[in-house]
This record gives sequence, structure tokens and C-alpha cells, in this order.
Amino acid sequence: INPHFLANSFELIRSLAIQGDRNDIETIAESLAMMYRYLLNDSQEKVTFEEELAYVKNYIRIQEYRFKQSIQVLYRVDPLALGCKMARLLIQPLVENAFIHGLELKEGVRWIMLTGRVADGRLFVEVKDNGMGMDWERLSLLLEDIRDYARGERVLTKRLEGSRDSIGLKNINKRLFLEYGEGGCLKIASEPGRGTTVSFCIPVDEEERDGGAESDYRR
Repeated sequence: INPHFLANSFELIRSLAIQGDRNDIETIAESLAMMYRYLLNDSQEKVTFEEELAYVKNYIRIQEYRFKQSIQVLYRVDPLALGCKMARLLIQPLVENAFIHGLELKEGVRWIMLTGRVADGRLFVEVKDNGMGMDWERLSLLLEDIRDYARGERVLTKRLEGSRDSIGLKNINKRLFLEYGEGGCLKIASEPGRGTTVSFCIPVDEEERDGGAESDYRR
């Protein structure tokens, strides 16, 4: 978890405590506790998409207080996706990037959509926002940067400005590359002023897929 996120969260708890808003304190504290329980439970190499989604939702609950409910979060989840197994902690950093780099400075209507679906024996996960976006030059450098990092190749001669901000994407992409190969790596599309879409697609083991829960499409 980004240390700044932790600092902001605890400062938020302190601020709400001063105001005496005990319900909000309970919600934020509960979300943090559930996130840490998930982080500390490393007995399983893989979790279900449903478990990963629950972790992400706790993160979002806290960010909604920070952004004063000004960002709409939508979920489009195929019931078959919920039981699919995947490596842990792949989605939350993508959502964090959408909040911090995509939407924090944007004015007007702001939204994030998280999609999970199964098609042709693969789990497709997408995080999309309508935020600031980036131009083609910066996007190209970002894609090259995360690709080279995953393959262990030499660092770009032309460094990506603000490359420290991309470390989350680089780490996720490397994990996807090591676990699922080239086909599982991140795909990123972006356009200035119109937002960014980050996705990945990984194989589904039929023996690991159970599904059976209801779709979740709500704020």
C-alpha cells in the first residue's frame, strides 16, 4: 500500500474523530482492518476474483471519504468471474492510479468503472476512468518502460518523466509477465482529457472456476 495513502487515511480518521462523526470513523477503521487482514493472509498464492474485489472495495470506501463522494465508482462483474483464481493484489494499484493520476485534478463529472468478465476461457479485468489521460508520446514511453522492466531489460535511455509514479504499474506488469507470460501483460489505452483504460487478460483454469454469485453493477 502506498505510504501516502496510509498517512491520508489515518489523518482522515483523526479529523473525523475531532468532528465526532463516529459512524464514518467506524467505516474507515473497518475498511482498513479488512484490508490488512487480507494483506497479512498470505497462506494462498492465489485468491478468487471475488476476494480480490472485496479488497479493492474496501480501498475505494476509504478513498470515497477522502474525495467527499465526488467520484462515481461502477462495477460490471460477470458472475462467472467471481470464482476465477488469480494472483493477489493485482487490481488495487490500478484503481489507485485512476484516483490519483487520472481523477484527482479533473473537474466536473468523474468516474471509475471496474469490469470483470470471462470469455473464451480467459478472465478479463479492466479499470477505466474518464480522467486527465495522457498523450501518445507519454503513453508510448510508459508502455516501453513497463515492458522493459518486466523482461529485465536495460532501463530506457530517455527516462519517463515522473517514472516513480509508474512503479505500481511496472510491478504488476512484471508479476503478470512472470505468472502468465506475454499474453497476460497489461494493456493501456489513454487520450488527453478523455481518460485511461488499463486491462489484463489471464487464463482460467476450469477446475478453479465456480461462479454462481450475482452480478454486481452499482456504485
